[in-house]
Amino acid sequence: MVKKKQVCEFLEDCEFYKKFGERQSNIWKAIFSMYCNGHSKSLCEVYSQRVESGKFSAPDIMPTGRPVSFVYKQLP
Repeated sequence: MVKKKQVCEFLEDCEFYKKFGERQSNIWKAIFSMYCNGHSKSLCEVYSQRVESGKFSAPDIMPTGRPVSFVYKQLP
């Protein structure tokens, strides 16, 4: 049995994903794999805010709810 990939239903409109979704470092790939394309979307603060308020957080807020650090912004 092949497990179906769970993609966040808000992915195409997500400001965080629009800004950082094309990044290619392993760290960024792991974040997107876990929160945007995996089973952890219920832990994503960006997702939770969208569900609760109908609005997305600022694009520089990570799924953890914390701002994207300077170091992360420097990663490809």
